[in-house]
Amino acid sequence: YITPSGFSGLTYNSCGGNLSGSMNVVLLDENGPKIRVILPSGKPAILINCQIGDTLEVVCQSEGLFNPENQFIPQISDGFGISFSDMLFWPHPTLINHYFVKLPEYLVPAEGYRIRFRSTSPAISGASSTFGVVVKSPPSLQLVFDSPIVEGDSVEIRATLQGNVPFSFEIPGITQIDELFTSNYSFYTAPVRTVTFSPKLKDNYCDATLTNTYNIQVNCRQLVDLEQRIATDITERAEVLNIVSAINEGVKADFQAGKYLLLEPGFIAPSGSSFQASIVGCP
Repeated sequence: YITPSGFSGLTYNSCGGNLSGSMNVVLLDENGPKIRVILPSGKPAILINCQIGDTLEVVCQSEGLFNPENQFIPQISDGFGISFSDMLFWPHPTLINHYFVKLPEYLVPAEGYRIRFRSTSPAISGASSTFGVVVKSPPSLQLVFDSPIVEGDSVEIRATLQGNVPFSFEIPGITQIDELFTSNYSFYTAPVRTVTFSPKLKDNYCDATLTNTYNIQVNCRQLVDLEQRIATDITERAEVLNIVSAINEGVKADFQAGKYLLLEPGFIAPSGSSFQASIVGCP
């Protein structure tokens, strides 16, 4: 190793490093066999989707004479591009010198991973890739809200997000925001029944793997007095229902009480309307 100072990144003739203070250098023998690796280009770095076991397609370039029994073995460095170890790989089914390599499960988030090939006969190490493989942490999410609530009330849901902005955040059926440039987000919702949901989250690089299921319990109101004429289809529930109003012709009314339901004088359900009352329990 060589130890220069005062630099933050350096690449030169397929040898490179990005850790300030040290870098890995492989000297290719001018007259001997040489091995280089080609990674998919088009970006200054390859951004991995933060999934354990992601695969990359790489190309092994070799020059010079290698023995018939030789094998080319891909290797990946540590997150600083310094120390290399073998990778799980398999050849491309149709393209010569193309390989699929599997990123090891032990990789930690870092931006300095390099890939190279080594040969077994003769035993030499090739030059590492000139740009890095970036492994990002998946985003994370924490939700805070009050539960239970009473039907008709709204609840504030407060979300704390960690990752790389912008975020895409969704609670199916409740809220969705595609470009969120802050790590704190809050909103109100007023569910009329108990709701269970699993949020979805991704950041600028990665999809989150969220396994938590959340529940907002919606309890019945204690008492509901229905005094206005019912002109549209309605479902009302409460622990106690007092019904004085009349139902218009052609309207469907469903009354669900937890304890009891009282039809007061003035209640009318004319021919052609649909009226159903039940004691069903009220969570």
